[in-house]
Amino acid sequence: MIDEEKYTNWLWMLLFALIFAGAYGMAPLYTSNQNTYFFHGLAEGGMGSLSEDWLYQTADPFPVFSGMVSFIYQYLPEETFYLCHILLLILYLICIVEIIRNVGSEKSNNPSESLTLLTIIGLHSAAAVWFSLKILGISVDRWLFWGVAEQYVLGPGLQPSVFGVFLLLSIILFLADRKWAAIAAAVLSVYFHSSYLIAAGFLVFSYMIIIYIESKDLKKAGKLGIASLVLVLPIIWYILQNFSPADAETAIKAQTILIKERIPHHADLGYWFGGEAVWKILLHIIALFLIKNIRLLIIFSVLFGGGFLLSAVTAFTGNQQLALMFPWRVSVITTPIASAIIIKALIDRLSIKASIGSFLQKRYYLVIVLSCFGILFLFGLAFTYNEFKSVAAEKELPVMQYVKEHKITGDLYLIPPDLEKFRLYTGAAVFIDKKTHPYKDSEFLEWYRRLKISEIIYADEKTIDGEELTRILQNNKVTHFICHTASVLTGTIPGVQVYIEKQYTVYEVKD
Repeated sequence: MIDEEKYTNWLWMLLFALIFAGAYGMAPLYTSNQNTYFFHGLAEGGMGSLSEDWLYQTADPFPVFSGMVSFIYQYLPEETFYLCHILLLILYLICIVEIIRNVGSEKSNNPSESLTLLTIIGLHSAAAVWFSLKILGISVDRWLFWGVAEQYVLGPGLQPSVFGVFLLLSIILFLADRKWAAIAAAVLSVYFHSSYLIAAGFLVFSYMIIIYIESKDLKKAGKLGIASLVLVLPIIWYILQNFSPADAETAIKAQTILIKERIPHHADLGYWFGGEAVWKILLHIIALFLIKNIRLLIIFSVLFGGGFLLSAVTAFTGNQQLALMFPWRVSVITTPIASAIIIKALIDRLSIKASIGSFLQKRYYLVIVLSCFGILFLFGLAFTYNEFKSVAAEKELPVMQYVKEHKITGDLYLIPPDLEKFRLYTGAAVFIDKKTHPYKDSEFLEWYRRLKISEIIYADEKTIDGEELTRILQNNKVTHFICHTASVLTGTIPGVQVYIEKQYTVYEVKD
């Protein structure tokens, strides 16, 4: 028999989750990080000439995500990517709400819950980000819901990191005594993004501790751990097969460049650790004192403590391999949990202190809350519309449209390294760009070599050395090159102008 009250609550929760997805906002396809994460999948799916690009021959760090992208691109409308992102946003909110309902020794369902929900949605929303940047100069969602080192679960577009919501799902499944489903959810996150391996490992370890404490059965706890390891072995094997160091010297050189030059904001603890990180540690400590549910307390403690200790080991040892495993990435799921727990506690306290419980029962309270949800939703839609509109007005669009319409098999373009959207917009193979790089050490160093060549050519937007350009074009079998129209090409170049407009000029290389 259907529990009508429970069914109604879930319908309301789904409605609020949909409002959250709209209020959060969304970026157009193939922007920002998607230019990196979608590349292999779209190349595999047959987009343009991407399979001829050098990058396609490198090891794919996200094979499951790429497989999903390839399938959607080939067999489903492109709008399916937006739908996937919306579904993950919905799941995120549901998981956060369910987790904070389990903060107490018993599952809570107090009158201030809708106010808590409104606050959480509001602080995640595009409106809150916009106003906080305008007024405070900081992004409120970054300080409350991102992890450290500029890493996060949610973002304005679909990418592998968003599948970290399955770690949150794993927690609520375990709290509901569905331990095998919890294991499956944790493992699934690792298949989409291998950097979640450490976080998933800590989660499973916390489950094992809980099972042993509650059952006094070490064998039962061990069985869960062994099953988890077996399930994750295929992706570990894939990583070892494709990303094991070529040799010590190559590995150290690649790791140093990656950590110190390419992604210090993610990988160099000395670079990113500061006031924001200290603030988030404080949020975690406060949340620890607020959690009364023993299971959730153990889970949160293991995640926070494990991530903190491994990060400290990385800092003291200077181990670059460990740094590139991002042990601090655990914070992308613990920080939103900690912030949500604190928000709930503050609102519950306010409800008691200010005696607003009776107000929360008033009929017009529902109208006020729904109106606020509606405003957040509409602002999110406006933000999304503006994002799409701004992309359509980008100065690179005309030249990319020309290449998209005129490229043929065998074309290879030398482009300014900051044209990160060029590949996925045009479907053309390029010599290199600055945004997207491989992760295997030897392949990364080849990318770095190509990037330095490209940077030599485009170091000065006003003048390009024709002789140096000629040598690079001939040595690398480039068929076309693009430069700023304002640039002056000195000396002789082996090419003819085939397209020109205000921003960019395209040359076709002639033998």
